Amino acid sequence: MAEDAIITEEILVAEDVKADLEVKEAVRPQEEKAEETVVSEAIEVLLQEEKVVSEVKEAVLHQEEKELQDMLKAQAILQDQEDQEEANDFFVNFLINLKKTTKYHL
Repeated sequence: MAEDAIITEEILVAEDVKADLEVKEAVRPQEEKAEETVVSEAIEVLLQEEKVVSEVKEAVLHQEEKELQDMLKAQAILQDQEDQEEANDFFVNFLINLKKTTKYHL
């Protein structure tokens, strides 16, 4: 009878261990799924951050291109003004010289 009690006790312990293992096995997939969800969400956050960084870089590049175009336009305007001033100076000098030479010929 003592042996039966020991065997019964061992069976109960084995059943408890088996139940614990079944619980652990049931919990493990849930934990793994939770970990996968966390990893997936972290990857999504990183992708969103990369997208934002890319959009900011694109906006900065676009702004720099616009500023460069504006500078080139301003430079072209200044060059046109300088060319016009040179042409005016040449024309004024030409008229002055023409006036001097015609004054002497008349």
